[in-house]
Amino acid sequence: MTEHQIHVATTTPRLTACGITLQELEPRMLRLDVSDRWDTVTCRQCLQTTLTFEELVLSRDFRNLRAMPERLRKEGLQVRWKAATANGDGNTLTQIVAFYAAVYGGQKMSETGSDDHDNGKPNIFDYATKELSQDAMICWLIRWSEERADTDEERALKSLGQDFVSAMLSKHDRSLSGEIETVKIHQQDHGIDVLTCVRDENGKQYVLLIEDKTGTRDHSDQLLRYCEAVRSGKTELGKVSSCWPIYLKTGSHSLHHAREIESKTSSGDQPGYKVFDRKDFLSVLNPYRGNCPLVRQFRSRLRKLEDEFDGWHSWKLEERESWSWESWEGFYWALENYFSQCSKREAPWLLDWGYVPNPRGGFLGLWWFPFGWDDNYTLYLQLEVVPNEPSKQVLCFKVEAGEDNRTAAEYHELIQPAAERQGVSFERPRMRTGATMTVGRWPGDWLVFNVDGHLDLLQTAGTLWQAHRILEVARETDVAP
Repeated sequence: MTEHQIHVATTTPRLTACGITLQELEPRMLRLDVSDRWDTVTCRQCLQTTLTFEELVLSRDFRNLRAMPERLRKEGLQVRWKAATANGDGNTLTQIVAFYAAVYGGQKMSETGSDDHDNGKPNIFDYATKELSQDAMICWLIRWSEERADTDEERALKSLGQDFVSAMLSKHDRSLSGEIETVKIHQQDHGIDVLTCVRDENGKQYVLLIEDKTGTRDHSDQLLRYCEAVRSGKTELGKVSSCWPIYLKTGSHSLHHAREIESKTSSGDQPGYKVFDRKDFLSVLNPYRGNCPLVRQFRSRLRKLEDEFDGWHSWKLEERESWSWESWEGFYWALENYFSQCSKREAPWLLDWGYVPNPRGGFLGLWWFPFGWDDNYTLYLQLEVVPNEPSKQVLCFKVEAGEDNRTAAEYHELIQPAAERQGVSFERPRMRTGATMTVGRWPGDWLVFNVDGHLDLLQTAGTLWQAHRILEVARETDVAP
């Protein structure tokens, strides 16, 4: 067995768990098939210090295209033709695949092109941005699933409604046994955004409990309360044998938050919430070929949000002050996706991101706990970014205090020698002792750019790997007082 074959054999089970499958087409030629939010790529794997994408096989309009980077940039997809691996010991298949997934995750070509990107005309959903407006759209689409369809447009809307219901049920591995015949819809029943019961032509009944979010998160124990209300028969539907909860969110969210939603709401044989996000919604809306302005404008609004989220792909150093909040969220998602797939633990590293409020206006933070929690103290990394202000975009070394009662200065002295061993001139911040403490900052810019001024995601990830190693060495050498 060759070294290359060993990498494939040992890596495939971990990748399969992430929705990625590998097939060795010929020696040193792999085919990567990832989940439906990603395209398919055929790439040559060099297992040295560089990765060269010899060929990209993209979906739909770009299928089987033997493309050069310039052509792909012209078509709107950013490509890094060559990219170094994350670090000296990182030339494994896992990190290469993780890099691919992070860079191309979500960069799926539209099935319908840009025919409804508004063309500068007003879009009602640019103003109707509240969750109640989205609730109405959800109910309207579901209602169409049972409507009689006499015209081509009505048939397109009915098909769209049924596809929407089917897509939500598929999150729970359930499917309709025929066309939908009847629908019952209730709004704000016991605080539930949308509660619907659909019955197909074969008499099978499905209850969907939909918690609808745009940019906010769930709070307190609302999700569990809603499930209990439905399952105990307190709602207008009365007693039901089963219900299938959906957490529908069109705003951006972290992978960690999605996993948390799904894990914390399941109990025994009772299914928990399944996340139905913006990409899922677009996968339903994209095939629609009708001319209903309401559908086309709603789809256009979601595409616009997705384009902003993916805006980091075209970042250039000279335009740094114009990078939007939404594109920073997309960049954080790519980093989270990359590091989650690189984790050697059975469970992914705890890495999350979101808005952090403070008296100065807050920042968009990403926090990475590579070692979990410890009773004595917990070391972690935190990115703090104020978009449009490059001087306020820093990589911090943090400590969450535990039982050892050391001061911030003492923690700084713990980490500083580890940084010096890694050749990093550790910056000493103004420190205050408390529950959480910033005990060091990465010197200079932690973002890395190519010679053409574009962001280099993999080299930037390498910076974070180096910061991770500093914390790792500090823990290994620490002797608590």
